[in-house]
Amino acid sequence: MASKTLTTIEDLGNTLSSQAFQKQFHAALPDHISPKRFVRIAITAVRNEPKLLNCTRPSLFSAFMKAAQDGLLPDGEEAAIVPYGKEAEYMPMIAGILKKIRNSGELKSMSPKVVHEKDHFEEWTDENGDHLMFKPLQTGDRGKIIKVFVVTNTKDGGVYIDVMTVDEIEAVRKMSKNAKGPAWTNSWGEMAKKTVIRRQSKRLPKSTDIEMVVKRIDDDYDFSEPEPVTVEKKEPKPAKRTRKVIDAKKVEEKPAEQPAQPVEVTPEEEAQLAQGDEDVIDTPI
Repeated sequence: MASKTLTTIEDLGNTLSSQAFQKQFHAALPDHISPKRFVRIAITAVRNEPKLLNCTRPSLFSAFMKAAQDGLLPDGEEAAIVPYGKEAEYMPMIAGILKKIRNSGELKSMSPKVVHEKDHFEEWTDENGDHLMFKPLQTGDRGKIIKVFVVTNTKDGGVYIDVMTVDEIEAVRKMSKNAKGPAWTNSWGEMAKKTVIRRQSKRLPKSTDIEMVVKRIDDDYDFSEPEPVTVEKKEPKPAKRTRKVIDAKKVEEKPAEQPAQPVEVTPEEEAQLAQGDEDVIDTPI
């Protein structure tokens, strides 16, 4: 049976450069990206992450094809191909997401930012809508990350603002298939920006490109409700009672005590006893 994984970089290059794959890439890629350039970058991505060679061929080829369909290069900036066990997964990165959204034609600008504790940040709402002011610290340590936000301006003059705290980002991260993978551990800020963009995208004007971006982000998460855990209630067991059984045959009955019998005294013995009492009384102390 043929192996379901690619054993070498050369094997991968030969497969992706085959006429069949070149034809598929040509049909999927936008005009400004040639299939040869895309394959060259795809091979470099695998060199940078050798674990991808251990992934199944269908999952790896599918991940590359999704990147081609989105018009994003798997260079780690626009998009990344990451190993998830034996499966390869396509992950659009923040630069690729912004590129897709700009190409949608619906938006004027989108600016996601990470706020640190020493930055100046204000957020408020009045009769004119939502507002914020952000001035990052220009020199020195900005401190730990406390918030992430995105401001989007549409071509018709609309302004959309969304802010998420670190706790809210972490709650979403826990649902990611790669919550402990290199994307989150090495680029937490970039992944946090993707998260807040995903939240805001549900309020933006409808666009095929924007909807596709959201779908790609959702593919990395499991948003299904966890199955309720049923705990069987066990009734406490009654305490065991120990009953001692006594064999009556083995119990020795004590004889009943007999009442004292009167002693018969003769007249002569009575006289001697009386004489003895007088001797005791008359004895000087």
